[in-house]
Amino acid sequence: MNLALIRILSGFSPLTIALGITMTVAYGTLFYSFPILAPAIMAEFGWSRTFVFGIFSMALVAGAVFAPVSGRLLDRRGGRFVLSLGTVLASAALVAMVWVNGPRSFAAVLLAIEATATFVQYEAGFATLA
Repeated sequence: MNLALIRILSGFSPLTIALGITMTVAYGTLFYSFPILAPAIMAEFGWSRTFVFGIFSMALVAGAVFAPVSGRLLDRRGGRFVLSLGTVLASAALVAMVWVNGPRSFAAVLLAIEATATFVQYEAGFATLA
């Protein structure tokens, strides 16, 4: 391993490094990947850009509506539980994307993805570090 990288990482606890990796993976798979995958989704189903990104926008709002549930769970059970549960739920939601066969299932799965994102993104990570 690069000596400079070792010096940088030596100032952080293993939990902090693990959470940094977890947050990067969570955002990469649940949020940042969508604009990259959207053209393929539009081509596969013949949907318009407006429809696909409209559903994505509604899913983001659903995530905001669902965030208080995540917050209450963080207060009651702690960050490690919420991050673990969120990882399982978000993974299941991503796998469910395989079975999308129309607009309703696409909307339902995308809503599930963004709702579970509240369990594995910044809020849960910061609460775990606190």
